[in-house]
Amino acid sequence: MNRWARRIITILNIAGIQYNNSDGSSRKVILSRLHKGDKLVTRPEEDNPYDKNAVKLLSSNGKTVGYLPRFVAVFLKQQLKSGKKAEVKIVEEPDLAENHYPDCKISVDIIDS
Repeated sequence: MNRWARRIITILNIAGIQYNNSDGSSRKVILSRLHKGDKLVTRPEEDNPYDKNAVKLLSSNGKTVGYLPRFVAVFLKQQLKSGKKAEVKIVEEPDLAENHYPDCKISVDIIDS
């Protein structure tokens, strides 16, 4: 972690993994190719019909893997608007077993630019 970074959330689950993307791709399949330590890209989604504060999480190849939970997205969106950057990393291997609700634990760091 950069010396100018602040950890805001230590461990958090990605929201919406159980859904498919609008192009039909499975978020669970995309996540199954990711590993502990991989970085995710944040992208505010202003036109999201369900949540105006939604922050999408993308793999390095631009595929949606899910969203930040609402309570974190509101804060993070404010930080991004103020010129700060976010670094999101997978902190545990994604648990995508068929017999229960899928999850993927991440950390979120705010970096002063």
